Amino acid sequence: MEKISRRDFLKRVALSGMALPLFSRSLFRIFNQKSIVVIVKDEYSTSGSNINQAVVQIMIDAGIKELTGINNVGDAWKSLFPNLTSSDIISIKINCINSNLPSHPEVTESVIEGLAQMNIGGSNYIKNNVIVWDRSDSALRGCGYTIYTGNEPNRYRCFGTTHSGVGYDYNTPLNVNGVTSHPSRILSQFNRYLIDLSCLKTHSTAIVTLNLKNHYGSIDNPGSLHGNHCDPYIPSLNAEIRDKLSDPQRFFIIDGLFGICLNWGPGGSPDSNPQLIIMSKDPVACDWNGQDRINAIRVENGYPKIDASHIHTAAQAPYNLGTDDPEEMDIRWIINPSVRVKEKEADGVAILTIRPNPFQNHAEIRIGLAHRSFTQLNLYNTIGQRVRELYSGYLTRGEHTFRIDGQRLKSGVYYLYLRTPTTTLRRKLILSR
Repeated sequence: MEKISRRDFLKRVALSGMALPLFSRSLFRIFNQKSIVVIVKDEYSTSGSNINQAVVQIMIDAGIKELTGINNVGDAWKSLFPNLTSSDIISIKINCINSNLPSHPEVTESVIEGLAQMNIGGSNYIKNNVIVWDRSDSALRGCGYTIYTGNEPNRYRCFGTTHSGVGYDYNTPLNVNGVTSHPSRILSQFNRYLIDLSCLKTHSTAIVTLNLKNHYGSIDNPGSLHGNHCDPYIPSLNAEIRDKLSDPQRFFIIDGLFGICLNWGPGGSPDSNPQLIIMSKDPVACDWNGQDRINAIRVENGYPKIDASHIHTAAQAPYNLGTDDPEEMDIRWIINPSVRVKEKEADGVAILTIRPNPFQNHAEIRIGLAHRSFTQLNLYNTIGQRVRELYSGYLTRGEHTFRIDGQRLKSGVYYLYLRTPTTTLRRKLILSR
């Protein structure tokens, strides 16, 4: 008997035209398979308006391992993309309509660092096969992204649909609840798989902007899809992407480090600091939990709850995009994973010595590995910004020595992070002149 996931079953049913008016309750009982949603919260992920990328990386790694049940970061990510080849493109659709609250580069780049640990045919998946995108180059630049113009294999590509040579696909029209829309060629032609990375916002028309709404930045005429609080236009668009564009979406992330939760977005500055990231393979369950976090913040501050109808519509036939029933979700919280990061040996990985420490101009780092492993060695400042990439690649079993050049660094405290697919270690350094 063929075993298929609930998601694939619903997809086949939708394509066959079968009616499932009660699919949500009955099918979950039949399959006894809940949609896993992982919420990672870390109080050290932000400080004021600054984002600590070293902590965000730990959050993303912890989340993907928890969601998949696989303890190797690269293998965990690889499990999301069936039959992935070394030349396949994974795109990450981000949200840059509000430069004050975008899908933050620190989150996007932490996802890419995980993808780069996937072993495809004996080699690691190259970052150049990742496309980070939204509607326009100018919007991406305004949110801190750099438009890609070169051909470096260790650099992800970043550009908008309006970038020269991209544009919309007018040969693949989508019927969005009776409105004809045309998808970005990045979505319809460039990528094989897609990660939807949205942000945590209310919306004056759609009520919330989360994963499902994020695809209004993927088509040429989003302004035509705002009637009736965007319902059922939002679920219709996502179903069209699933059914007509070879079902590219594999993973959904809500960047909730900051949020617009009290006033109506999508414009304006963040008014809350949830310090969390939400992940799921189910876009409806992911959005339900995003809205639930928004409501928790609103109630705490004396505001009424909100309820975006498109989330519930997306769960029902004919769209069947996921579940909006919390009883059909396996919601898993991870709290402060950065606190659990060790300074001493773990799983056969060790930072053996840092000499001298404190150092004036140069320091020598000696690490040890019990097994050959993909290894990253990075130096961060106290607000979590990466200031040096010391190494990224495979290392053989045994001891290895690296050198930090502090000539262009300011005096102060730094943190060295040693990361393998199963372990992250941290050590404090002091540069003193």
